[in-house]
Amino acid sequence: IKSYSRGVGGAGGRITALAGVTLAIEPGETVGVIGPNGAGKTTLFGCLLGFLRPDSGRILIDGTRVGEVGDEVIRDRKHIAIDGLVVPVVAINAKTGVIEGVPELVARGFVTADGSADVLLDGAIALTAMIEECSVEERTDPGVMQERIRAEVRKYLKKRTGRRPMVVPVVIEI
Repeated sequence: IKSYSRGVGGAGGRITALAGVTLAIEPGETVGVIGPNGAGKTTLFGCLLGFLRPDSGRILIDGTRVGEVGDEVIRDRKHIAIDGLVVPVVAINAKTGVIEGVPELVARGFVTADGSADVLLDGAIALTAMIEECSVEERTDPGVMQERIRAEVRKYLKKRTGRRPMVVPVVIEI
């Protein structure tokens, strides 16, 4: 983003909200943006999310211009930024449908109000019980299991925490 300006007032005047901004964030890096009221923080995020277009410069996310990224990608990124991501990982025997090992819920950007890891441990226990209640035909169909796991984990987390993280199940066939 080299600059962003917008019209203000009825006379068609323009105010520059961002000027000379250079920002590079590497994968896995965490960056905070601070500044006083009116410094342009909201405008910066509006440009990064594709809601606003800078007057000059370019914005790349994963090597793609922001305007070229599909709406669903932007929607998913906003969802993850707000509510986080939970990945239920389950290994199931492809022939017998038996759970191999203990299911695990891996979380990124998802924090409970009390910071308790018990939510994820209890979720793994509830997930195990749900899978064991499924028929062998369901357990040996990875697509069916992914959707059942996604629905169950979403419902559990919403009820337990009031939050709605993105849930991306991983079913490993052994």
